[in-house]
Amino acid sequence: MGKRFTKIVATLGPATPSAEAIEQVLAAGVDVARLNMSHGLQEEHALRIAAVRRAETRLSRPIAILQDLAGPKIRLGTFAPGGVSLVTGTEVTLVSDDGTPGSASRIPVSLFNLSRYLEPETRVLIDDGRLRLQVTAMVPEGALCVVEEGGVVTDRKGINLPDVSLDLPPLGAKDLDDLAFGVRHGVDFVGLSFVRSAGDIDLLRYHLAQLGGAARIVAKIEKHEALDHIDDIIAQADAVMVARGDLGVEIPPELVPSRQKEIIRKTVAAGKEVITATQMLESMVSNPVPTRAEASDVANAVWDGTSAVMLSGETASGSYPVQSVTTMNRIVEAAEKDRPEGLAAWKGQNLPVREGGTGSPAAVSQAIARAACELAAGLEAAAIVSPTQTGATARQVARYRPWIHVLAATPSRDVWRHLALTYGVTPAFVHQAEDTDGTIGLAVEAAMAQGVAVSGDVLVVTCGARVNSPGTTNLIKVERA
Repeated sequence: MGKRFTKIVATLGPATPSAEAIEQVLAAGVDVARLNMSHGLQEEHALRIAAVRRAETRLSRPIAILQDLAGPKIRLGTFAPGGVSLVTGTEVTLVSDDGTPGSASRIPVSLFNLSRYLEPETRVLIDDGRLRLQVTAMVPEGALCVVEEGGVVTDRKGINLPDVSLDLPPLGAKDLDDLAFGVRHGVDFVGLSFVRSAGDIDLLRYHLAQLGGAARIVAKIEKHEALDHIDDIIAQADAVMVARGDLGVEIPPELVPSRQKEIIRKTVAAGKEVITATQMLESMVSNPVPTRAEASDVANAVWDGTSAVMLSGETASGSYPVQSVTTMNRIVEAAEKDRPEGLAAWKGQNLPVREGGTGSPAAVSQAIARAACELAAGLEAAAIVSPTQTGATARQVARYRPWIHVLAATPSRDVWRHLALTYGVTPAFVHQAEDTDGTIGLAVEAAMAQGVAVSGDVLVVTCGARVNSPGTTNLIKVERA
């Protein structure tokens, strides 16, 4: 949206209870609307999807939908309205959830056969580590624990067991049902929670193909096992999310910043989108302004080169959803105006290695993308224009983080929405042209219509010389708008 390079993802939920409220949040600057399948009914999410599609038409720009699957997350059961208070130093018993509401002495959890996973001294962290329990003994009902750090627990809060290697399947019955729902409603991205290996992504891709879905897969990095396989995971996924909430419980919090930078760097180098998520403006759940530390956190993610920053509870359940988006927008724009000189990746020394060998289509595409960035900088071009069938050309250019916008003109509605997540890319939907000159002409017209160029501006165009042949980027050309 606008002149911003870094995209904004916002989670929809009870804070946006109507189509009008959803449109207000999206109009404030959202590029991707997230649906958290851990909460809410499919019927509620269907209404949100319809509202996003209506708002997209009214706003005349793509708004992608990210369906975030619950995955093998252990969660609390339900409690009386308002939750229950766990007092530090008291004892509670964890029991397998049978649908009975919990109490201050009996805590239901969505994990069965507790004795298989828990033993004395096992740590139990609730709500991203806000509450801490430790198992003291296994009893017939479940696991007896002492409350080391108390607080109020409410329905369906997450649980982490950092001392336990769980062998839960990456996709449960609910996930598969939700996935089928998402495919029926045409979601653009599917987030896979608690990824441990590239095989988890392969499994999701198989089920997507069986359902006929075109969604791209976002691998959420929130398990310590994922860090051990991060290169393989990035290679298999279409995009990556740095899910700092659970990751910051799985590993010491002081290690999260360096891991965040590492994941962003590797994902950008692979030419894929990366989302930085969790607690970015957390205080705005209940306050109209963020803390200065939160503003710095968002800015540093921008300077790391993230493709997108994400709002969770701020827009899903907070008191100030619209203000959260406008605040995020302002922080991102300010950070981008003050980017470090070395942020443009094509200027740096640690450039992505060519894939596929010298002369391969992938190597040619990467070389063209880098050359387009260098040429655009040298000519002070207004934009890089990239006609694309699949979005791959635009992503190749975006991986080099040029300091001008990339206008991606595509005849595919799916690609149009997919590119809403891509750093620095302004997607434009155009009709299919018959030849290369026609394709370039439509793309240049779109650049002016989208406001990234005006008549007389210099534009650098990169595309394939053969129309309707995805993966054949081999042309670079200078045009006047």
